[in-house]
Amino acid sequence: MATCSRIPWNDYDELDPDDGDSRIVAEALNVRNVASRHRILISHDIKPLAYARGRDLPVHQASDAWLRGPEPSPKDKEIHRLKQQVAEYRKDEPTFEISIEVSDVTPPIIYQVTTLDTEQADALTELIRNQNPKKLNGNKDRYGDSLGFVSNHDSSYDGKYSAFINREVPSFVAKFSEKLELLFNQRLLRVRVTNAGDIRADNLVVSIKTSDGWINRRVVFLSPRGPAAPVPRPGYLSSLDIHRHLKDMIPSRVGRHEFETTLHARRSGETKAICEDFHSGQTYYFEGVIAATSSDRPLEIIVTLTAKNLRGEHTKTFKLDKEIVVIEPGELVDLQTLELKQNYPTSEELARLLRAQEYDEIEWDEKNEN
Repeated sequence: MATCSRIPWNDYDELDPDDGDSRIVAEALNVRNVASRHRILISHDIKPLAYARGRDLPVHQASDAWLRGPEPSPKDKEIHRLKQQVAEYRKDEPTFEISIEVSDVTPPIIYQVTTLDTEQADALTELIRNQNPKKLNGNKDRYGDSLGFVSNHDSSYDGKYSAFINREVPSFVAKFSEKLELLFNQRLLRVRVTNAGDIRADNLVVSIKTSDGWINRRVVFLSPRGPAAPVPRPGYLSSLDIHRHLKDMIPSRVGRHEFETTLHARRSGETKAICEDFHSGQTYYFEGVIAATSSDRPLEIIVTLTAKNLRGEHTKTFKLDKEIVVIEPGELVDLQTLELKQNYPTSEELARLLRAQEYDEIEWDEKNEN
């Protein structure tokens, strides 16, 4: 290490002995046993470099990378420590990827359909009644039933048709605006959860919630033409109904890698499913519909995951700021013919299900009310 001679401050008018930068330059100029050509002043600051150049002392300006980073505050140190601790905890936890997709949200139009006036409601009621005249009801045999002969007469048809005309049609017309909102405000919803790590999730619970409206597993369809009118049905056909849903009465066994729905999506605000062993690379899908209301609240879909070997919970949120459009019923449906004037968001999916004859994947709105 070189030593410095006594500094003749009177020879350096521009240097101040009380200034640190000045002292550094002065010492470099008066260093002992070092040739002038071997002296060089290295600094990041402009001031000492300028002093040195003024005295023909070689200089080198250090880059920004030479500077040490600022000393972290006690709070920053604690945050860093906690992050390291969380990372250490998560080494033995499963890792998830969540995807939430909602169709037809560009633009995110939600209709607020105005109610029919009295004249429109009366005309619609009369139109639906005229489009659904009473059917012929076979031959009524006064003695056939008692003698054991098969009759093609439906003895309950008159009562069913009367209820259709006097109760079901007026009820449909009274809720016509709500029905159109249901049809046009549905969107297809697809949620995908994947175990993206190497550790399985034990007793995984998947919760899907909505802050507005409801979630349904199946596409809900209703006809603007109103509820379907009853048709005469001979009594011997009713015995066939018992065999249609026998499969639904026998619960299927759920394997440890399979999902079991514990809270069904039936026009509800939440659905849940559980899996005992959600292994690495496995994916869970929920495919259904979500129907937002015409309120001012934004639509939020929250997917929450919990597991036995997961500390806390893993969540993802899909948020949609709705664009509310007030519209007359006649802008969506021709009130003279009851033909739709616009396509609704789930029309393509409904057409696909009908072509594939997947009728169980469609929820008929009128059956939901009966």
